[in-house]
Amino acid sequence: MASIIPKTINPDEEVVAPDLETSSVAKGPHGHEPAHGSEPCQNHTSEAQDDLNISGITAMDHADKDANGQLKDEYASTLDLDGAASQERVIQDADPMASDVESTHKSVNDQAKNGSQNSNQQQPTLHRMHKFTLYETNARYWITGSDITDKYYKLLKIDRTAPPGQLSVFEDEIVYSKKEVTQLLTTIDDGNKATGGLRVKCSFWGILGFIRFTDSYYVLLITKRQQVAMIGGHYIYQVDGTELFPLTVAAGSRFARERNAEEGRFLGILNNLDLTRSFYFSYSYDITRTLQYNIIRQRNALNQGIQQPGHAYDDMFVWNHHLLGPAVKHLKNAFDWCLPIIHGFIDQSSLDVFGRTIYITIIGRRSRFFAGARFLKRGANDLG
Repeated sequence: MASIIPKTINPDEEVVAPDLETSSVAKGPHGHEPAHGSEPCQNHTSEAQDDLNISGITAMDHADKDANGQLKDEYASTLDLDGAASQERVIQDADPMASDVESTHKSVNDQAKNGSQNSNQQQPTLHRMHKFTLYETNARYWITGSDITDKYYKLLKIDRTAPPGQLSVFEDEIVYSKKEVTQLLTTIDDGNKATGGLRVKCSFWGILGFIRFTDSYYVLLITKRQQVAMIGGHYIYQVDGTELFPLTVAAGSRFARERNAEEGRFLGILNNLDLTRSFYFSYSYDITRTLQYNIIRQRNALNQGIQQPGHAYDDMFVWNHHLLGPAVKHLKNAFDWCLPIIHGFIDQSSLDVFGRTIYITIIGRRSRFFAGARFLKRGANDLG
């Protein structure tokens, strides 16, 4: 398929400005494609929250299922050296856990007892988490994250009884199956029956970060999203809804909010900030960098034998940089849970070129250092 991406890119050659890029990506290998038509995407499908219960979490991305509703065996996730879509195979259950094997999550004591034994076993590879659910007890928040296959899960625990001003977050590095995480949540529910059990708070699509004003910490979640483009098999979404939750029991009381007028004022300022317009994110593609940079970086990593290079987000365009600070400090794999967002404009249109469909994607980024009134931020600095 025709492509405007060059076969060979010179790293020393300046190809495109750092805050504006145009790329052409052909239709995905499995039929995934953005909105059709020569006009900019207007029929983006907005995804509402799913009602979840403790017994299980449903898959979310219907775009990765075939006509019969079955999840496809593989999906596009990386760019090859020419910018076209390559394939990353979803892990197959070649040797699934036998049904008669007893789960180690019948009780907290059993889990701790068998922890050393489980650590010696090879953990299944977890793809990037795409769907999250927030549960609560009187003393804890529990967050489960599942990958796109809805087969593997990870767990995040937040202590709600931590002293004001302290963030207590624990990341469980064990990769659970759907059956195991369901049994674990059931165990937590049984252990908290006297205080109301384990309750589903909400389902969401990612964490924007943690913030503290004068007293306790809050967590900001993406509760609604909208697909706007796809680059080489990587989906790009627009933030359509957010929600702020206090992380301590005291911060959730009405009396505490009314007593601290300054805290309430800062909360009001944040709530008045409209995060549902012109903010974008992607689970697997670095939209803070140009297409040329991402291709060259991946090529260099492959030449060094690195299959999955680490994150290299451009700090200039990460608008939730301040909110990500506590997560990076407390979590080993912060970007498995938290998503950097950019502010600007992203759109994608299709063109017919000699009978072939070409997709043109434009990404415009605004630096977080140039927020404010436009007439005060025009011009160029020493960095251009």
